[in-house]
Amino acid sequence: MTCLQSLPPETILQIAACSDLSFSCLRHLRLTCRGLAVYIAPLLYRKAVRDHAVLLRLVRNDQSDIILRVLKSQIRPNCVAPQHYLDSCLHDALLGGHLKAADVLFGNGAEPVFSIDVANRSEHRETRDWLQVHDATGLGSLALAARSRYHMTFWYKDFEPYTSEEEFWIYKKKAMKTILEKLRSHFGRDSDQYGLKISEAHYLRDEHEDEKKEPMLRHPKYARELDMALAEAATADGHSIELMDFLFGCGATVTCELTPQLAGHAWHNALNEEIPALFEAKVDLLLRHGVDPTSVWTWEGMRTPIQFFLRKLYRNFQYFEEPGAFTNKVFGYMEYLESRGCLRWPRSTLRSFVLSVGTVQINCIIDYPRAEEHDDMSTTSLIEDATDGRRELELIFKEPDPSLLPLRVALSNQIALKHFRDLVILPSPTFREWVDKESMSNAIQDLDRMFRTFSVSSPSVESTRAAEDQLSENHPGPEAESSS
Repeated sequence: MTCLQSLPPETILQIAACSDLSFSCLRHLRLTCRGLAVYIAPLLYRKAVRDHAVLLRLVRNDQSDIILRVLKSQIRPNCVAPQHYLDSCLHDALLGGHLKAADVLFGNGAEPVFSIDVANRSEHRETRDWLQVHDATGLGSLALAARSRYHMTFWYKDFEPYTSEEEFWIYKKKAMKTILEKLRSHFGRDSDQYGLKISEAHYLRDEHEDEKKEPMLRHPKYARELDMALAEAATADGHSIELMDFLFGCGATVTCELTPQLAGHAWHNALNEEIPALFEAKVDLLLRHGVDPTSVWTWEGMRTPIQFFLRKLYRNFQYFEEPGAFTNKVFGYMEYLESRGCLRWPRSTLRSFVLSVGTVQINCIIDYPRAEEHDDMSTTSLIEDATDGRRELELIFKEPDPSLLPLRVALSNQIALKHFRDLVILPSPTFREWVDKESMSNAIQDLDRMFRTFSVSSPSVESTRAAEDQLSENHPGPEAESSS
């Protein structure tokens, strides 16, 4: 090795360049001696440019500094990363929440992809072929970025690429702004491709857009990309409220007259939240923006909130051994939705109840009103009241499964308490009283702690803009680099 190091640098580079060395061989050669690292590093980076597996590994480790050096070492036209390499790496970066890597890829030619609803998900055939084989989500880049979760970037890794969720949210917002700009450019340029005339198009002006500027074209496909991103944003961590506010400001909506499934999906993701405080915040935000609270989209079809939660309880008691804390939390969720007018229990009568002194529990027998007992009610409303959640209750109480016995007791107690509350007009328990955070799993408690930390230490608008300006100065875009 001493003899090799004593050779002139030009000779070493010629030997390494003429030899068909793999990336791993060059890497080991670079690590053998500190003096050789300076000469081998450019060859190593140029080798990495043409190795898809190496680029993906760098992206999944969020090594944005190395990715930047690799992409800056490209030499046209022979040593250039193929476009579908960049696009696929960007897809993986957004999918895994590696937003520092995504920022570098955007600045070096990577292009976002569209959802599966768009005929051509990418302008490049190789990228479309890669997506057809490797993408199982069918989501576009905007929705992939929206669904990325902060805790997934470090929970299963040996290092934390982001110092806090605030830093993660700054990078995420920057990536989503870049994607939105590219989507606007694409759909505004290719509006004739979808048979949409400018005079027939809807127009949308951003919240912070200058009034003197021309309004942005509200293309139907562009609108769907926004609405899909909003539905996925409801699954994010503590920054999900800021994220959904950002998308609402960009024109996303939960009314979705043409695609009610997207609105139902957003409502499902909000109701499926595991953190009680974040559940309450998501529900309030979506209700303020006009979501339909009676339609929850599931893989089994549209469900009402009572059907959704009863089915969730049913599955939980079948697959988990100690679901007590989960049941109390779900009852708290249902009480909160009922107080907001979003949930209604099926009509039931208390035929009998038995007070068990040993366990201090009330077990009730559930029955439903007959049509002749309610002549003053219309047949339509009676059918709606009887069917909403009735099938789920019958499944729980009539299925011969011993694992459902604790759920039957809990539901009996809950329904009995509701009846007694109606009789004596007692105040209903508050949302916090239902939720015993200490009895929840450690993972849920950690997520709750992260959300409360983010809510308290969330920076103001001015400090956020200052951090974003500093970020843009440290990582200038391709326009700034070309001008310089």
